[in-house]
Amino acid sequence: MMPGAAGSPSSAVRPRLVWVDAARCIAMFFIIWLHTGKSPAWNGDLVGGALCLFFFLAGYFMPSDAGRCAARAWRMLRLWVLWSFLSAGLYMLTKSGAVWSWERVFGIGVGAYNTPLWFLRNLAVYQLLVAGGLALRWLPRHTWLVTALLAAFAYTCEHSQHTTLRFDWMMVLVLGVSLRTAVTPEQLTGWLRRHAAVLVVAAVVLLVQIHALPKLGRELDVAVRSCSLPVESLAWALLYALAAMGIEHWCSRAGVALAACGRSMLFCYITHSFALAVFYNYPSIDVAANVWVPVLLLLVLTLLNRMLEKRFPRTMRFLFSC
Repeated sequence: MMPGAAGSPSSAVRPRLVWVDAARCIAMFFIIWLHTGKSPAWNGDLVGGALCLFFFLAGYFMPSDAGRCAARAWRMLRLWVLWSFLSAGLYMLTKSGAVWSWERVFGIGVGAYNTPLWFLRNLAVYQLLVAGGLALRWLPRHTWLVTALLAAFAYTCEHSQHTTLRFDWMMVLVLGVSLRTAVTPEQLTGWLRRHAAVLVVAAVVLLVQIHALPKLGRELDVAVRSCSLPVESLAWALLYALAAMGIEHWCSRAGVALAACGRSMLFCYITHSFALAVFYNYPSIDVAANVWVPVLLLLVLTLLNRMLEKRFPRTMRFLFSC
């Protein structure tokens, strides 16, 4: 499921999973922190896991009907276009001609490095491809085969995620579709809880091994680390999910509070870069490495989303019903 998305038709009957929304909130914190430009270097790895989590959940909660899947992709494309034009207007008002670019506005190309729009574009295209697979009945019958093929191509990614439709994120999304065909949300929740300790240890060991790879020369090291990217992102995504489950188990109020923010993740994801533009345009405002900046921004954007939903319900459904 997308950050803040409604999910499959059956999700209207089934109650939302607290740990899923809480995991989104935790992941969104690190994304906002990275985009402040003042977070530690290691946060880049955590953000890769956050995006991995978003793509995986988008696939896992994707409708199994081709028509509904295509309609969801269309709504995502519509959202991307609308917010791209809004982004264009904001950049015309706040940026100089030397900095402003269409790449940055529409989330395409090397200039789109810190805008959320590339994510909407990629997710919409991936959903259209999944809808085509469902229409041709390749999915869900051959989901695991498709996942394996995409995984093979995922290790050939050379371009930035902002400049091209990469195979690694498509692989993660289809992996979510594959898992949904075999495991229900309730079964997944129970399995993660029963094996939480083992999964945490396994993920940590995997991450330590990836970061402790022997440096046999700069080029070889970069190549090996690049090939490890999908695996590393999946390990971080798993840790996000397990951390959210732990918070829900040991402090249910905190889990519910995080989940409340997690339900507004689509709104927060799209709007946070516009809110952070204040810091970009006024360098005298130093956010330092203060973790309260993403925390406060999450709270403010969540409250703003709820207020707008009450005041303009039709408009908000039109913009964020994905």
